[in-house]
Amino acid sequence: MHANQLASCLRDDGLIDWRSYRTANALSCLPASPTVNAAEFVATLRDTVCDLLSVCRVTKRASEIYRLRTSRTLGSQMTLQAVADALDTHLPTVKREETVFLSFLNGVLIGHDFSKLPVWLDDLWLEYWDEARASYESARDNYGEFSENLAWKWRLTVRDIGKAAPTIWAVLSGYPTDRRSKRSISKAPVVSPIIYPDPQLPAGRIRLRGFRRVH
Repeated sequence: MHANQLASCLRDDGLIDWRSYRTANALSCLPASPTVNAAEFVATLRDTVCDLLSVCRVTKRASEIYRLRTSRTLGSQMTLQAVADALDTHLPTVKREETVFLSFLNGVLIGHDFSKLPVWLDDLWLEYWDEARASYESARDNYGEFSENLAWKWRLTVRDIGKAAPTIWAVLSGYPTDRRSKRSISKAPVVSPIIYPDPQLPAGRIRLRGFRRVH
C-alpha cells in the first residue's frame, strides 16, 4: 500500500513529489504555520518541539520533562530530582527519558530521519536547524559562544536567542545546558628526579608498606 502511494506521487522526472505525498497521507504540518523568518523560528521553537514530542509519544513523560527542564536556561532549569518529584516518578526514569527523546530529536531534526514521523515538518523550519548546527560545530563546546554566534547569524539579540538556545544546544549535544561537553586536558607527567645512592654508604634493605595494585 505504501509503495503504491509513493508511485502515485512520482513526478515526470522520476522523483517523489513530497507535497503530494503529504496530501495523500493526510499529514498535519509542524509548525502549523510556515516559518517566515529566524525571529519566528526562535519565538515558537519551544512550543513546536513540545508538540512534536507529544504527537510522536517518544516516552511517557517526554513533553513534560522537556517543558520543565530541557527547554530552560541554566538559571530556570529544574534539577532531575525536582522534575521527578513534580511528575511523581524517580530520578533515573527522568534522566533515561530525557536521553531517549533528545536522541530521537537529534535523529529527526539533524539526521533527517522522518521514517516514523506521523507529521510533516516545515522545510524552512528544518533549514534553521541546519544553520544552528553549523554554529554549534564552530563554538567548540562553548554555550556562550554558540548563543552569540547564532544571534549574529540570525540578526537577533542574545536575549531573543535565549528562548531557543537551550533546546537547540540540548538536541545537538545530547545534554541540557547544565551538562556541557568536557574535553579532557592532557597534562605533562610529573617526573621525579633519579637519586643515585652514595657508594660510600652501606647498602641496606628497604621494605615499602601500604602500596597496592590499582587496575
